[in-house]
Amino acid sequence: DPYFYNDFVSHPINCSYYPFHSLVSYLGSFLPIDGAYILYQFHTLLHYLFASYISYYLFGGGYMGFFGGITLPYVGYAMKNNASIAYTVSWTPLLLLGAKLHEPVLLSLGIGMSLLAGYWPLLIYTIPFSCLYWLWA
Repeated sequence: DPYFYNDFVSHPINCSYYPFHSLVSYLGSFLPIDGAYILYQFHTLLHYLFASYISYYLFGGGYMGFFGGITLPYVGYAMKNNASIAYTVSWTPLLLLGAKLHEPVLLSLGIGMSLLAGYWPLLIYTIPFSCLYWLWA
C-alpha cells in the first residue's frame, strides 16, 4: 500500500498525533528495548485505569460506579492488540461524562483526545450517542 508505507505518520491508527504516545515513544528511545516495552505497557495500563476512574464517576459512584468502572473500560473490544483502540476507549467515558454534566470542556477534551488517539470507527458510534445523551440528561 503506497499510502501507508510512503507516509507512515499520516495513518491515524498509528497514533502519530496522540501527545502521550509521542511522549512515551520519545522517552522509550533513551531506554533499552525491554525498558521501552515496559514503559509502553505501563502507559497503556494507565489509560485503562484512567477510564476506570472516570467511568466510576460517570455511573454515579457506589456499586453502580464500581460495576461501570470495571465493565466499560475492560470490554473485549477495548482489549484488542492495537494501542489506538485502547487510547480511544479510555477517553470515551470522559466524553460521556461531559455530555452528562453538560460540560463543553470535558466533552471537547474527550472528543479531541479520542480523535488524536486514532481509532475513528469508535467515534462514529460515540459522538452521536453523546449528543443524544447531552439532550436527554
